[in-house]
Parts: sequence; structure tokens; C-alpha cells
Amino acid sequence: MSDTKKDNFYWPDVSTIESAKAATKGSMFVALFVATVTAAFALYGMYNDPILGIDAWAFVDSFIFILIAFGIWKLSRFAATFGLIFYIIEQVSMFITNPSVPFLAILFIVILIGGVRGTFSYHKLKNQTVEVSEPVV
Repeated sequence: MSDTKKDNFYWPDVSTIESAKAATKGSMFVALFVATVTAAFALYGMYNDPILGIDAWAFVDSFIFILIAFGIWKLSRFAATFGLIFYIIEQVSMFITNPSVPFLAILFIVILIGGVRGTFSYHKLKNQTVEVSEPVV
């Protein structure tokens, strides 16, 4: 049995800079997926009866998730944290109108938490390597 930790998507290893970056990728893809699906439902809602109350105004949410994905791609702690909070707020809002807890929403929340962990760990580890590599004068 090896000493390395097994990679898992629901609680990724963030102990190195590379693994912290990798942990944020899932979060970025979740934000892009949510943006795409939200835009598709908004487009459908513009011309037909809205599904789950999603109409053309959901394009704003879609654009916000695109910005969140871009921020996570740039390893922004704010974007990752805001993305998690915004997604939870969106899910609570949908839960109020349609009381069901979809498995996918819970999975996405866990992946977004991994992205938050990854961005914070990346910046912490990056600062530690800068302090170590600075020459002593």
C-alpha cells in the first residue's frame, strides 16, 4: 500500500500548491456548468412557460456564475467563497419554491467547498514558499 493519499473529488488533497490548484478546477467546472444550464433554462423561459420560475432574468445569474468561474480560474479566494455562498442562496431559493433536495445540488456544494479550500490553501502555501525562498540579508 502506498503512502500517498487517494485522490477523491469530494474532499481533495490541498497540501501542495499543485493539489490546491487541482482542487479548484472542479469548482470552476461546476460554476461553468451552472452558468450554462441556467442560461439554457433562461432561454427556454423567454419563449415558453418558465421551468421552476426561471425566466430571462436568470441570464444575470448565469453571467455571475461565468464571472465566478473566471475568478476561480485565477485562484481568487473571493470568487470561490462568493460562488459557494451564491450557489447555496440560489438552492435555498429554489427549495422554497420547489421543496426537494436534488443530489446534484449537494454534490455541487461539496465540490465548491473543495474549491474554497483549494484557493485558500494555494495562497497560504504560495506565501510560505515566498518566505522560505527570500534571501537573508
